[in-house]
Amino acid sequence: SAAEAALRCHRAGAHVTVSYRGAAFDPKSIKYWLLPELTGLIAAGQITCHYRTRPLAISPTHVTLERLEDVRSFEVPADFVLVQIGYLADMSLARMAGVELTGPGQLPRYNEQTMETSAAGVYIAGTAVAGTQQSYHVFLENCHIHVQRIVAALQGQAPPSPPAPAAYTQQEA
Repeated sequence: SAAEAALRCHRAGAHVTVSYRGAAFDPKSIKYWLLPELTGLIAAGQITCHYRTRPLAISPTHVTLERLEDVRSFEVPADFVLVQIGYLADMSLARMAGVELTGPGQLPRYNEQTMETSAAGVYIAGTAVAGTQQSYHVFLENCHIHVQRIVAALQGQAPPSPPAPAAYTQQEA
């Protein structure tokens, strides 16, 4: 979901920076049609990627990242932060940002129309909206509208309409 969110935000005109814990993207964990575009934009300097880093803190003006190899931190200017961390969420970053988390799955409280969390100015998208999932109900495939909702909210526009459910014939089912 992070790769797709980065690409969609870039296409919407955002200056995108990605923090990634690995030394390189794992081709098995990113859809094959997204990886070439993402790595191409990074190589061209159109998207910034800080490999082998993890976020330590989020402030109204920047994110503090830590380099994993030398445990040194540095700041990256940021107006908005999207936390995209997969199915088994480590919700500590959301908690540090002041997002209200509920229940054993640490579900973040957020506005479904704008994706803004209970912490003003902090938005959430992708599978992180489901916290730590015990059984999977939120997948990348049903999160596509999250970035559109966030971009609309940031631009002061009405949220997009929910996508129509996929129609299947009995033969396909």
